Amino acid sequence: MITDNDIKKLKKDFATKADLKVYATKEDLLTSIDRIIKYVDFRFEQVEEKLDKVIKNVDFIMEKLDWLVKAYTKFEDEYLVLSHQYSRVDKSVDDHEARITTIEKKVN
Repeated sequence: MITDNDIKKLKKDFATKADLKVYATKEDLLTSIDRIIKYVDFRFEQVEEKLDKVIKNVDFIMEKLDWLVKAYTKFEDEYLVLSHQYSRVDKSVDDHEARITTIEKKVN
């Protein structure tokens, strides 16, 4: 049988309803979790919007770089052809200059 002294000891060891009122309830925790989830979702929406803008900008830059690389490649090809033609014409001009100099010496 439980005596009054046993009840007094149990009251010291176990929490009462009044003692537990300072702690959050299940509903309080669920409400807090819902608020946190809504906040995180809101923040992720902002991050996703910014990421979409960055992706669009990167796509735009890549398109421009593609055009620039193509233009540079075309310019490089034209430069190679023109430099080859120039070296051939330059050799021909040097040869003509040498011949003209020889002819001028013979005439004088």
